Amino acid sequence: MNPNRKKLPRPRIQRAFMGWFSQNRTRFTVPVRLIKITAEEIVLTFPQHPDCLSAGLSRQSLNVSVDYEGICWDLLISLDSYPTLLPGMGYRCDSHVDIAKIWPTRDAVWQDMLFEPFLEWVNKRLANSSCVSLHGRPGESTWARLSHMDNQSPDPTSLWHILPFQ
Repeated sequence: MNPNRKKLPRPRIQRAFMGWFSQNRTRFTVPVRLIKITAEEIVLTFPQHPDCLSAGLSRQSLNVSVDYEGICWDLLISLDSYPTLLPGMGYRCDSHVDIAKIWPTRDAVWQDMLFEPFLEWVNKRLANSSCVSLHGRPGESTWARLSHMDNQSPDPTSLWHILPFQ
């Protein structure tokens, strides 16, 4: 490491995710690889899946996107969390006002609202799919779906491309 280079402090959510990920990475039934950490985000990929799938953790959200040939086709999962301190009580999540739960720390909010739902999505949806299908028309409307090779869109006119998993 260059001694003249200052190490930038990382956002708290990144430190929380890295601690959680190191303790829980064996719970993923699909391999997940951390490929980049910047001051703005953490980027994860799924090595046994097409390169167009990646997950990004920012200060408020964790999303899995489908980016193919320079176009973001869709977000397959989009999780948000806005912890707010309630003095003397703990934290609530302002992005889920229908949940009356109070958490003791911001880290606990992120774990319940972002990290664990991401793990569940990977293990239930991604692990049980064999391809991602791209629909619509680039430059107009696009969307993507996880599915099985033998169970494609009931509307084949919207299907643009199928990317099989390994």
